[in-house]
Amino acid sequence: MSRQPRQIAHMLVPAAAVGIFCMAIWILAKEAQTISLKDVVTEFKSFSPAVLLGSGLLAVASYGILTLYDFIGLRYVGNALQYPRVAPVSFAAFAIGHNVGLSFLSGGAIRYRAYSLAGLSASRIALLVGFIPLTFGLGAAILLGITLLVDSAALTVLPIGKVWLQLLAVCLLMVPLAYVAWNVIARKALQLGSRVLQPPGPRTAVAQCLLGSADLVAASSVLYVLLHASAGVSFLPFLGAYLLAMVAGVISNVPGAVGVFESAMLLLMPDVPVAVLLGSILAYRLIYYLIPLMLALVLVVGHELMEHRSKLQTLSETGLAWGARIVPLAVSAVVFFVGAYLAIGAAIPLSPLEERLLGAVIPVPLLEMSHLLSSAIGVALLLIARGLYRRLHGAYRATLVLLAVGSLLMFVHRDSVLQASFMLLVLLLTWLSRGEFYRGRGLLDQRFDAGWVLSIMLVLTVAAGLAIFVHQEVEYSGQLWWQFTLDGDASRMLRAGLLMLVVVGVFALLRLLRGHSAAGVAAVGDELARARPVVMRSAGSGANLALLGDKQFLFHPAGDALLMYQGSGGSFIAMGDPLGDPARFEELAWSFRELCDTSNVRCVFYEVADSCLPIYIDLGLSFSKLGEEARVDLTDFDLAASSRAGLRHAVSRSRRDGAEFAVVPSSEVPGIVPELKKVSDQWLAAKGVREKGFSLGFFDPAYLANFDCAVVRVEGRIVAFANLWQGAEHQELSVDLMRFGNDAPGGVMDFLFTEAMLWGREQGFRWFSLGMAPLAGLERHSLAPAWDRLGNLVYRFGEHFYNFEGLRHYKEKFGPQWSPRYLACKGGIELPGALFDTTVLISRGAKAVSPDPRGG
Repeated sequence: MSRQPRQIAHMLVPAAAVGIFCMAIWILAKEAQTISLKDVVTEFKSFSPAVLLGSGLLAVASYGILTLYDFIGLRYVGNALQYPRVAPVSFAAFAIGHNVGLSFLSGGAIRYRAYSLAGLSASRIALLVGFIPLTFGLGAAILLGITLLVDSAALTVLPIGKVWLQLLAVCLLMVPLAYVAWNVIARKALQLGSRVLQPPGPRTAVAQCLLGSADLVAASSVLYVLLHASAGVSFLPFLGAYLLAMVAGVISNVPGAVGVFESAMLLLMPDVPVAVLLGSILAYRLIYYLIPLMLALVLVVGHELMEHRSKLQTLSETGLAWGARIVPLAVSAVVFFVGAYLAIGAAIPLSPLEERLLGAVIPVPLLEMSHLLSSAIGVALLLIARGLYRRLHGAYRATLVLLAVGSLLMFVHRDSVLQASFMLLVLLLTWLSRGEFYRGRGLLDQRFDAGWVLSIMLVLTVAAGLAIFVHQEVEYSGQLWWQFTLDGDASRMLRAGLLMLVVVGVFALLRLLRGHSAAGVAAVGDELARARPVVMRSAGSGANLALLGDKQFLFHPAGDALLMYQGSGGSFIAMGDPLGDPARFEELAWSFRELCDTSNVRCVFYEVADSCLPIYIDLGLSFSKLGEEARVDLTDFDLAASSRAGLRHAVSRSRRDGAEFAVVPSSEVPGIVPELKKVSDQWLAAKGVREKGFSLGFFDPAYLANFDCAVVRVEGRIVAFANLWQGAEHQELSVDLMRFGNDAPGGVMDFLFTEAMLWGREQGFRWFSLGMAPLAGLERHSLAPAWDRLGNLVYRFGEHFYNFEGLRHYKEKFGPQWSPRYLACKGGIELPGALFDTTVLISRGAKAVSPDPRGG
């Protein structure tokens, strides 16, 4: 997919959300023409403590059931965890997801961060994230089907006849029945487009149906208790309307389904007075959305306090380190919510009580100034929330200042202890998690994607729509701008709205004038000398690929870490994990992600280790296993062992054939380049291949001069060679180019590898890397993702094109330990393009994308 169509595709979902939201706002405005904000507030305040308590208990029951989604889902994917470990993660994911919007996506991000630390693979977490909306859908189908079948008149407002509604009910009920029957009878995988659904088993399927139904009954009852107290509606018609409104909110992707849920309920329940319905929904949002969000925030704060109290407990020991990984997402979401509240609150007039209290103690000029500053702080927090998600230290410092000032202003112009306390709680969470915001880039360097821009636009649209609704009876005139009185709510709204637009406009102008950073696009030839010290300090031998000269570098500002990458097609592809100081890895990964976003290309990490997976999860990437790297422990590598008999015989045979092993120091390598070139040309011609690159070295005298070279001589002539990569502090030894000539004796590579390992052991090296076996070690169980199943198919039947299994067996003879290696990218439809671009890059051109028969 070219860049322009990709841009259009990325804009479609946010644009659709804006369209649905605008339609919802129009419906709300039309339906609410006959009421005022005072009517809604009056209904909101009319609920008795008993009604609020009953509604709150039902909310507790609903969230309790939701945590069981994760609990049984983890059993489904084969990683059962204890409920006390699952419940806080699940609750935080749902509470934040309900408010942020795209509940199962935002909640999925939290689950990736939390469950990856509990040992779950990315593929299993993806299965869990898909299991949750399936459970919700089954419950919705059951309840909506029952509603339409039992009382089809409940939704007569829909432009569908009674017979068709009952037919729809039967179809809906057939879905969970077919799902359970499939688990009982067939028990075979179900292909749904590009996805494969594995049956969880009859017991789990029934549990999904029961939990999904129970959750929706409890959640709907939260609102029903409030609405029944005022309007006396019956439950069944209400349940049908609630379910349809919920489905509309999920489809819309609008954050929290704000406006969409309300407008759908107004259309589906025309007999309920508008003020009563909106007042009940307002209380429902407070009980089911905002209070759980605050509790989730307290949960994260509590976790941070525990972390600060006991630093000796490691992540694996506590099993509760999920909080540290979701802090940036949680803080970003809550700060965005606070900003939205302040921006929208600028349109809400003072109540009579507030006017009396504030008028007695606060001068009007101070009240006007605090109102203006609150609205400006609200918009600023909307803009800064993106920087918090990106872990920018500048965003962290600005947030502390704005929240501190904002909480003070809440006392001044609203006299609200609760709202100010909430902002101070957010301030405390941000301060406690200060270590998570370490990136030194400026606020103007962050890139706003379409989703963030449209989310900010949605908030400003809500603020404008609410202002028009609240002050619809006030006739506009130029004098309103200059009225400064205690009861001049419309005037304050106008000035606040203008200031918010000015703040957004100035920020956008500064971003435009600043332009995009060109970090990491320097000529490689000028940067090799700067990269060499970082390579020399890296424990992994693969860091030596940086000296190949075919990559670009992205350096950390401190100069002690780098990331090597290159562009190919529509992708920027990083080779492996960052190099250098591990404390810099996360910031480098984020900088690379921003560079990709700025350049509108795919962000791809090739051959990364599982130790850095949490970093790539934070970047929003998913994983596909490429294979496994074989590493031999040299501390116990001994040919005398019975398990090494095959290698011992191969060495003896080669020595009888006159083979001699030697290691040529790097300073002497230029003198043997002609001999090496002859061997290399013979090897390429015999294999019928051309030189590769990027993740593999190619024959280049300047490149080879960087390394010692292991050679095999017969009668004084070099017949085979391999350049030696050495990691820092003798941690790892490996080979890159491995080539032999036409007159090399049989088994020469076994001889070369074995002697190189023995030499490495004598030099004090800890490990010897044999490189990666492609497609080795992919998951083979029934829940394996589609990529693993495709890889296993290629591994099994692709021997004609590439010696997959033979390569694995060849390396197995050395008794290695296997470590997984992954490709990290967006996944989904982006994965094929990322794989093709990577293949082209390694093959050094599209014409070279063909099977490589060399098997190693």
